[in-house]
Amino acid sequence: MLRYMLDTDIKGYIRLRTDAGRPVSFKTVNNWLRAGRLPGARKDDRGVWRIPVDAEPTAAAELATIPPATPAPAVTVAGVLETMPAYLDVPTAARLLGISEHAVRTRRERYRLEPVGERGRLMVPQAVVREVLGA
Repeated sequence: MLRYMLDTDIKGYIRLRTDAGRPVSFKTVNNWLRAGRLPGARKDDRGVWRIPVDAEPTAAAELATIPPATPAPAVTVAGVLETMPAYLDVPTAARLLGISEHAVRTRRERYRLEPVGERGRLMVPQAVVREVLGA
């Protein structure tokens, strides 16, 4: 059962709180009232909402109609590598291998780093990543 009480915060603003102490804004309560989520609530002849003490917000109808999420297909390293070029930059290779960029650069021979392009950017052949991961 939710009981609402007026409370003031440090800055002197009026807050509406539930009996559990959870803050609820007036706008939230107004949205609940407009959507009919507070059973027994009604507007009187002056346009003031009357909310029963034992009124609890019900689930929104749109939430009840959402189908359960289907599990995402499993992502494999081999599947990810299929979409990547033949040479991977050091940050990408390190992320796939689960090690730091520094570890890749310091083990230059193990990962067969090759300078590629006019600026000589160090790249890791995709075949090496597949070999190390067994993919």
